[in-house]
Amino acid sequence: TPGAIAELDSLIGLHTVPDSLIAPTLRIRVLLGASEYQGETLIPFARRLLAIETDTLRRIEAKYLLLSAYEYAEKLDSALVLSEELIEYARTHRWGEKQFMFELERAQILGEMGRTAQSDGVVEEIFRKSSPDNGAADYLHMQLAMNALNSGNLSRAAKELAVADSFAVIFRNDDDTYYRSYSNLLRTM
Repeated sequence: TPGAIAELDSLIGLHTVPDSLIAPTLRIRVLLGASEYQGETLIPFARRLLAIETDTLRRIEAKYLLLSAYEYAEKLDSALVLSEELIEYARTHRWGEKQFMFELERAQILGEMGRTAQSDGVVEEIFRKSSPDNGAADYLHMQLAMNALNSGNLSRAAKELAVADSFAVIFRNDDDTYYRSYSNLLRTM
């Protein structure tokens, strides 16, 4: 991956190539950088991608990738602003599933910012809009567990993690290493 990123960096650094030709290369570079959890390094690339994308859906994707870069760089205020823009866009365009995803992202950012009560409120609002056993209930309860842990409420954290794990068994079985990586860490703590 580092070699591929270096090649992509050299290609997107060419100033004589029009944006229409650079966009696909830049998109791959930003996606690879996101998979490598790059933060500060990725921000200018993601900003440039957002600026040159002309397709609406690609612009939304670029905005989400920029949000991720801000998160990795711990620029949470900027990430929060972008999450709110994405939520509003999804709401006005009736993208229920995407709105739900962006709201979960907002809850995570608020939790990372130490604003656990607000994060809990976002999760509770998601549960009010959908059923308590929606397809992401495990992730939502995990967010509540992280918020409780960060607030020092270990009993609530353990309870929420147990609920999250029970939903994960139903929804994910043992197939979701992403979920397990977080739940195992929380359980250990």
